[in-house]
Amino acid sequence: MSASTLFTSFLEPIIFKRKYYVSELILSIVVGAGVTIIFGFEAEYTWGIVIGLISAFLAALFNVLNGVFVKSMPSMKITMWEMLGGFFTAYFFLLFTDKIRPELFQVSFSDWMYLLVLAIICTSFAFLIAVWVMKFVTPFTVSISVNMEPVYTIIIALLIDYVNGTSHEKMSDGFYLGGLIIIGAIVLHAWLRSKKSGPAETV
Repeated sequence: MSASTLFTSFLEPIIFKRKYYVSELILSIVVGAGVTIIFGFEAEYTWGIVIGLISAFLAALFNVLNGVFVKSMPSMKITMWEMLGGFFTAYFFLLFTDKIRPELFQVSFSDWMYLLVLAIICTSFAFLIAVWVMKFVTPFTVSISVNMEPVYTIIIALLIDYVNGTSHEKMSDGFYLGGLIIIGAIVLHAWLRSKKSGPAETV
């Protein structure tokens, strides 16, 4: 996720044909450090890290291209075609790998409700908003803001556990330090964007 922000800081100037901003490069590295502090770095998972970096590059490219498309196409249409593309890609992959079986759909009514919430609100609607907002902000701004997701997720999980009384876990110092670094980077980026002169020094 944090690597995607770094790749975005390189890809956006190329595709949008604008200057590179040193501030964006530095902030993306800072955010990457914050996420690494939260989750730690396990060197033995080298192959997984390589695949993750490839995925991050593709996610950055996808995000920047959406920033281009949204200038000339309705965000609803972009969302519809990309969601359909994702659906059919996943469907045919499961079909050809013989993973579509009856038991896959044997879930309880409550699970169907949760799946609908995840699919409609947490995925489709959230994706639509993420595309639409790029009419007003840059893909880099969207990318750096998405890095708050692990912080939100952990906080929500802790709140749910607290309400249910099922966990007494406490977050490590690394979580708070990493979270503060990410929040600080996002606030600093917003401040830089709000300056009339634009982001700081360019290369």
